[in-house]
Amino acid sequence: MDKVIKYEKLQKELESVKAENYRIRCEKQSDLNKIAESEFNENQASDRLKEARAELAAEKAKAKEMLEALENLLGHLDASLLFPHKERSDLVKAESLMGQAIAKYKGASDGQ
Repeated sequence: MDKVIKYEKLQKELESVKAENYRIRCEKQSDLNKIAESEFNENQASDRLKEARAELAAEKAKAKEMLEALENLLGHLDASLLFPHKERSDLVKAESLMGQAIAKYKGASDGQ
């Protein structure tokens, strides 16, 4: 009879250990799934960042081309042709404002 009680006690202990083992395996699998999901999300974010950087570089290149074209145009245009009815002081002011706009844009684009 003692052996039967001891066997039943050991059987219950074995079932308890099996249940604990199963719980731990499930917990570990859940942790692994979370890590895999985190790595996936990190890779997606990295890909989006690369795409955004490429788009930004393309936009900067276009803006630089436009700035160069504007500078070239400004170098070849006389403000008096653009504004034939304005006084000389107004024309100088217009040229100055265009030059300041270009300089401001250059400063902003060089800083990035």
